[in-house]
Amino acid sequence: MTTENAGAPRETGGVAVGDASAEARWPPVLAAIGGALLLYVIVPLTALGSQWGLVNYDDPYLVADANPAIGKGLLAGLPDLLLPSGRFMDAWLPLYYWSLGLDHALFGDWWLGWHLHSAVLHALGAALVVLIAREIGLRNMAAATAGLIFALHPAATESVAWIASRKDQLSFVWAAAAMLCYLRVVRTGRARLHAAGALLLAVAFLAKGTVVVVPLLLAVHAWFLRGTATSAWARLRPVLPYAAVALVMSLVHLQIARTSGTAGTGTGAGLGRLLVADVAVVWMYARSLFVPWPGWGSVEHGLDPYAISATRLVLGAAVIVAWIYGVLATWRTRRGVAAALLAVPLALAPFNNVLPRTSVLFAERYVYIALLPLSLGLGAALASRLGRATPFLAAALLGGLAAPRIGVWQDSVALWRDAQATAPGSAFVSLQLADAYAARAADDAERAGDWRRLAEEQWRAGRRLAQNDLRRVEAATGARPLALRVRVVQADTGLGTFLLVTAAGHENARERVEEAVAVLGESVALLDDLEGTPGYAERLELTLTNRAGGLEALGRREAALLAWKEAAQRLPESPGPLNALARLHLIAGRAPEALAALAASARVAPGDPLAAKERADIRLGLGDAAGAKREIAAALAAHPGDADLLVVAGHLDLLLLRPLDAASKFRHALELRPGDGACARGWRRRSCSRRRRSRRGVTPPAHARRRARPPPWRPDRRRRIKSSASSRGARAGWTRLSSTSARRTRCSRRGRAFARRWRRCSWSALWSTWTRSATRRRSCCWRRRSPSARPVSRRRMRGSSTALPGGRRRRPRRRRGRSSCGRRPCAGSRSWPRGAPPRRWSNSRWPRPAPVRARRVCGASCCSS
Repeated sequence: MTTENAGAPRETGGVAVGDASAEARWPPVLAAIGGALLLYVIVPLTALGSQWGLVNYDDPYLVADANPAIGKGLLAGLPDLLLPSGRFMDAWLPLYYWSLGLDHALFGDWWLGWHLHSAVLHALGAALVVLIAREIGLRNMAAATAGLIFALHPAATESVAWIASRKDQLSFVWAAAAMLCYLRVVRTGRARLHAAGALLLAVAFLAKGTVVVVPLLLAVHAWFLRGTATSAWARLRPVLPYAAVALVMSLVHLQIARTSGTAGTGTGAGLGRLLVADVAVVWMYARSLFVPWPGWGSVEHGLDPYAISATRLVLGAAVIVAWIYGVLATWRTRRGVAAALLAVPLALAPFNNVLPRTSVLFAERYVYIALLPLSLGLGAALASRLGRATPFLAAALLGGLAAPRIGVWQDSVALWRDAQATAPGSAFVSLQLADAYAARAADDAERAGDWRRLAEEQWRAGRRLAQNDLRRVEAATGARPLALRVRVVQADTGLGTFLLVTAAGHENARERVEEAVAVLGESVALLDDLEGTPGYAERLELTLTNRAGGLEALGRREAALLAWKEAAQRLPESPGPLNALARLHLIAGRAPEALAALAASARVAPGDPLAAKERADIRLGLGDAAGAKREIAAALAAHPGDADLLVVAGHLDLLLLRPLDAASKFRHALELRPGDGACARGWRRRSCSRRRRSRRGVTPPAHARRRARPPPWRPDRRRRIKSSASSRGARAGWTRLSSTSARRTRCSRRGRAFARRWRRCSWSALWSTWTRSATRRRSCCWRRRSPSARPVSRRRMRGSSTALPGGRRRRPRRRRGRSSCGRRPCAGSRSWPRGAPPRRWSNSRWPRPAPVRARRVCGASCCSS
């Protein structure tokens, strides 16, 4: 488009256009944004509310900690995302994954916020469509109609309502901004904007590689809509920077796909079958773009290159003929219509199923970029014939068709039930629906039995359909396509795992476990031919571990041991089989083998939280509490913010008599998860009432807890009695001292027996006991105290004797219990004051004192030497 006579309207391809600056641009922009937000924000909030969540179709993988932007953080995960290694999801899409990490940082598990982010991106894309329409010369009415068609078209529902399809909106927004820079350069002549446009296109490639069609769309504009006054080379020259960026970024994506094994993986059909299938796919695209009836849309259409419907072939051929005739008829006379007819198939070029080959022949999300030329062409054509009512008619019609499709994406069950109505013979749909039913059974306890029954029916139906597809193709072509073999493995693994999980409590539990082991054995045999394919390691680990677990549940320990050894050999980087081997060796009483397996597991995954907790449990079974503490400490060093690890470490500290360390860990866990029951119970165990729990937070065993009662009087109250100036004051002090537990004990038989023993014991004998050697002093039973109590000096003990009524002197209450040397206990005494165990008992087992002969020193069993 040139700038001569810009103020006067003119004909470009049969469509009335005008100057881009003749009218205000904001009304159509606001109309497009409002339409998108109304459809994807207001309608879901009123119809679905908070039920709009995730679906079991890539969403659980993308929003989990495996995403570096989520597991490591927005900044710490950037190096893993930007390096073109393809370590996550076998693709290099750093902007896309980082966008999901941003949602996780902002919204957490509030999934509605994630969907609102996608809706805002879609609204921004609709606004850019309006600006592009104004740049190519469309009037306000046509531009508003184009923006509303893009915002409300039912084919865009899958890209916007599905979180995993966020890459469509992200890549389109940046690519549309790049196209806007190109159009500004063409209109104003400021060539410096080409650098910004090329940079924006490179950023778009970081979200999705299908924006490679942007230079093709710009070439169509340069060839058809810039006039014929200049040469073809002069018109195509501004497209070169964008073509160079697209070429370089496409090579990077292709190289990553080759290294990750995703390049060239498709349905396994030959070139001839794919070309025939593409004829049917053309009809599917035409129907989705021009006749978007809600009943025809689906997340999975069940297209099979080995079984193409003849009706679809005929309709696809008719569409191709009509398209060729339309392009030839408008090539010279209506260049705008010809440009739209050429731009739509060019935007669909990355999904041609031949080069590159795709595993899904057709999907509605593939038409997202193609909606741009379609919206521009339809907006210009309709506005020239319907006038001012065009935007309102387009909004009402398309909005009414798109609104029912949004409810399909509210959860996995609704999504796959809708897909099964469209493709009842698809094994993939049956397997996904079975997984959705199993997840619903875990959430809905009241109807769990019904959901499990439906899930089992779908698992068996999906396995039967997958095996039938493989046998049919093998009989027809003599080949076993990779995609079909992978589908059979998925069905076997899913059914076997489901039977194992639901066997507990079933009336035929053993038969279900045996069937699961047999099904998983068939899956292992098929997996041997899939080595090197994407997802092979994950499927192999799941199949081997479940099969070994099933053998162990059947009581076949030798077979389970062999299965776990095979899993450990074939999965050298997985700690699960090694931990299972250690557990079986522990059950069999082979401690050295168990310790060796634990050491190998620690070398493989020293910081894995789940593996560390398993190793800690096994080490506790071996009696190695200190080793369990080391395992948890290593995992905590790698994951300091894991509340589960903090709770386990706190319990281990309580077991090892480290109450302060346990308190700090429980407090930190409560800060991370304030409403967590395990953290709260651990904190209450540590900081409960001292009258009911021990000072160290550890409950002593039953044989010690029976005798662990509070003493009738305490050393810190003796100074008050000693300060009494008269016998009356001493008598009053004795009365005050007898409150609480002392008052109850004095009236009991044990209190009277203690009074008799005290009268027989003189202070001189007690002092002689204190003046013995250091070893004998440490073994004095009444000097035994809690490790947390303050040491009692000789001066304090000498000054603590008080006068009793009648002129007699009493000695302090002796702390009877096991001596500190651990060799001789006191007869009939408590083990430790107020239930606090000795410091040296750091093992997890509580020893019972062995009865030995006690030696009387002062007439009473107050000391053992």
